[in-house]
Amino acid sequence: VICFAAGNFNAPIADMANPAGFAWLDAGNGIHRATVGPILNGLAAHPDVVAVAASTSLNKHAAYSNWGPEIKICAPSNNFHPLLPGVFVPGRGIWTTDNEALGLDFQPGSRYTGGFGGTSSATPLVAGVAALVLSANPDLTAHEVRSILENTADKITDSDLDIISNVNRGQYDSSGHCDWFGFGKVNAEAAVAEAQRRAAGQK
Repeated sequence: VICFAAGNFNAPIADMANPAGFAWLDAGNGIHRATVGPILNGLAAHPDVVAVAASTSLNKHAAYSNWGPEIKICAPSNNFHPLLPGVFVPGRGIWTTDNEALGLDFQPGSRYTGGFGGTSSATPLVAGVAALVLSANPDLTAHEVRSILENTADKITDSDLDIISNVNRGQYDSSGHCDWFGFGKVNAEAAVAEAQRRAAGQK
């Protein structure tokens, strides 16, 4: 499992050894969003890529997150206005461990930060669930893992309009896909249970 969510500009698909054939691209960082429309990046359409979007703690579309037909799944993260940082948009941030060095979100006397978010937190969350799925059934192929993630995802919906484009893309089509959430919000418990069920059937 390769998690690619750190603001990098080049995908590690061509040059990095990847026996399972899986790469993970975040759908927001390292590529600047226009005022309207999705981020146009052909890597999201690569068959070995799982493009991850971000939802909020309120099961809404994260205002900064990319969207489109290539989004495969989403995971909860924080929320902020992508063009007007001072404008409040609802949703709690992601709390995680922090190093003890000074930094943007360093909290003196604390080893935790609430400043982790964006697709940089949504993508490793999905990659972590994929690792759990593989630990439950190491015989799964990369595409089987992706299928499990998609088929066990929670179908969250959002009826609000996008704060940038003033359009709603929070509903699912007949194939079960949503431009904002892909095939839904990742569900670790359901995904691992399905991997275990398949493993039991293989014995």
